[in-house]
Amino acid sequence: NHLGAIFVQVVTRSSREGFDAEMRVVDLVTVEGELGARFEIFDEADLDAAIAKFEQLSRPVRRLETAASRAAERVAAYFAARDWDGMATILAENLFNDDRRRLVGGGVRRGRDAQLSSLRAIAETFSAGMTSTVVATRGNNLGLVHNRFSSRDGGPGEFVSEIYCVGELDADGRIESVITFDVDDFDAAIAELDRRYLASESARSEERRGGKECRSRWS
Repeated sequence: NHLGAIFVQVVTRSSREGFDAEMRVVDLVTVEGELGARFEIFDEADLDAAIAKFEQLSRPVRRLETAASRAAERVAAYFAARDWDGMATILAENLFNDDRRRLVGGGVRRGRDAQLSSLRAIAETFSAGMTSTVVATRGNNLGLVHNRFSSRDGGPGEFVSEIYCVGELDADGRIESVITFDVDDFDAAIAELDRRYLASESARSEERRGGKECRSRWS
């Protein structure tokens, strides 16, 4: 289907001594555009398992529809259009960005202007586009996003940079914090998402208790 294919690969070999050998495996391949995205190899006897896995991958993915996911979509759209004025409308003025990537991490940056400058530099230096996939959400205002930046040429050997970002919205629906991780640091990204969610839930509980105390004093 449009996702990819399953096929049987037959590999034949001949040794210097004249011995012929044949190996059969089942390959599962999925694609994104014209690029391979997933490769899995099964024994020939496991064809049914390969088909079941392919059918699982072919099922429509349920979108995670929250304020955080909608914000991620807007960021990707503004980036593609190079609409920096539009981008500014979704970023909080006091935005906090902590780039925790091991080799190229930029550390802590504060403010909307610093974030805009970083995005513009990425766009102007090498990137032709950005795709954002929401991987997980916590509540309405927290989300973990997988971002992929592609190079300008768009050819078969195009450079692709991938990162995970934990984003949090403020009360006005603007992005107030972004924590960036290497793409192989998924566990750390999920842990940060959970930590921030528990912290926000704790803060809300404190506010609710404070409100009850005030009402009891004046009742």
